[in-house]
Amino acid sequence: MGEPTDEWQHQALEQYKKGDAIAVKKINASHLRDYYCKCLGFLVNATSTNPNLRKILSAAANAAADHAHVKTLDKISDGNARAFESDDLVDNATENILKFLTPQTEYHQLALASRTNYDALKELEKENPEDNLIKVLLYLTKAKPDSPAL
Repeated sequence: MGEPTDEWQHQALEQYKKGDAIAVKKINASHLRDYYCKCLGFLVNATSTNPNLRKILSAAANAAADHAHVKTLDKISDGNARAFESDDLVDNATENILKFLTPQTEYHQLALASRTNYDALKELEKENPEDNLIKVLLYLTKAKPDSPAL
């Protein structure tokens, strides 16, 4: 999850390290949208003797994933805000978004190499219809400076 980014996260982490489950739960309960605190709230109960250990660890992992999701969205949003203030907003926003695409497979490499070729990307999408990296690249091929949406 990385380092805490605000006072509540710092406090939750300190209480977690102390083993103070009640304090961690209080912080979590008063900051319900904070997935960092939520994850610590689950982890503070993760002991090998807890009969719900698998559920607790699963919930903590989901909260950690949600925390990473929100952090990434915030970073993309900040980059896009700067891009929209620039003269070349399409290229700058595209480059900002591409920073967050990490190829995991050979066809991801191929998709990134073909990122401006809509037809090639559509072929890759047919073979991998649920792949989000390909979907992002397909959307980006439609981004044009004269687009009415921009």
